[in-house]
Amino acid sequence: MKLQPHQRVTLRQHQRLAQVQQRAVAFLAQPGGDLARDLAELASANPFLRLSGGPPAAPPVDRDEMAQAAEQGPGLIQHVLTHLPHLLPDRRDHDLALALTEGLDASGYLVDDPARIAARLRRPVAEVERVLAALQRIEPAGLFARSLAECLRLQLVAEGLFTPLWQAVLQDLPLVAEGRQALLAQRLGIDGRMLDAMLRQLRGLNPRPASGFSHSPTPSRIPDLLASRGPTGWDLALNPESLPNASMRPIPEGGDARAHRAARQVVTALDLRNRAMLSVARLIVTHQAEALDRGAVALRPLTRRALATEAGLHETTVGRILRHASLLADGRILPLADLVAREGPAPGLTRPAVLALIRERLAEGPATDAALADWLAARGAGITRRRIAKYRAEAQLPARRGRPAKSG
Repeated sequence: MKLQPHQRVTLRQHQRLAQVQQRAVAFLAQPGGDLARDLAELASANPFLRLSGGPPAAPPVDRDEMAQAAEQGPGLIQHVLTHLPHLLPDRRDHDLALALTEGLDASGYLVDDPARIAARLRRPVAEVERVLAALQRIEPAGLFARSLAECLRLQLVAEGLFTPLWQAVLQDLPLVAEGRQALLAQRLGIDGRMLDAMLRQLRGLNPRPASGFSHSPTPSRIPDLLASRGPTGWDLALNPESLPNASMRPIPEGGDARAHRAARQVVTALDLRNRAMLSVARLIVTHQAEALDRGAVALRPLTRRALATEAGLHETTVGRILRHASLLADGRILPLADLVAREGPAPGLTRPAVLALIRERLAEGPATDAALADWLAARGAGITRRRIAKYRAEAQLPARRGRPAKSG
């Protein structure tokens, strides 16, 4: 079918919008320092992209921070966007691919419903499923799975090991979790030795295929946002030193139109990135004004989903903003993620509030999880040792093995 001229214009506009959205999401996935360097490289290669202001001269290199960044590796969304042209050569599929990528969690699983994505973008569900199948061919195998069984199946397929017998094993994975291997072997018609060998193979697969990508919300050296006390509360603004301003130079007659369009995409995408970050940060600061005054103990419950709903953004987009963004308030640089808290395990306490108490105790000296549990219980925060260990691991607080430290 031949497209009419107005249809071709509409299609080109749709494709350009999708490209701008992809770039804006990629910008959100980067720490401010990395983005500033990338913008400088783009400006050096494009005469129509003009930058002004931005970060001051680089401070002395912190080798510990460099090592930590190297260990974290690249971002998940950057990885997916890099492979899009190979997986989906038709650019008309890229808006669906972007929506699916936004639905990934930190483990690489698709947590958004393809039917909901189809409804949101007004596209057939079959198209979303087709694009999803293409994305599931990406390395490392297992990304974009919708369940553990599908994640393992994708890895077995990638290694050329998948068979109908494996399909039957994956369908009955709950039996393995329940320790009912004998029943599973009976259903499969194989002996216990063969089942044990298959389960050993399964344990060699990666149930979290995105674990090698960067997800930590380590605050950047230069804060992205500035919070200041105003007459009616906290005021918030983008930090002009965190990123340069991007603008367009006019195109002369006979100039490179393609380079001019590319520069416009960068300027528009950066504006989308900045507006999204400022919108989410304003909601957080308004909600957590007391915590900015008094510290983590005054944090109120606030979820990413609630932020996404109020900001009109996808929940995973909010997650990307929280991953790297930080603000300066009263001389302290705070990761935005530290101001977002679900209900805590004890009445009136959120997870960051509990972490603040744990840090307070550890400042007095090392303590085991059991000693911390006793210390917290004496202060009205009844928390299990297992949950304390989980919080410690997530916050990378040092663990103490052996005899408990005396608690005061």
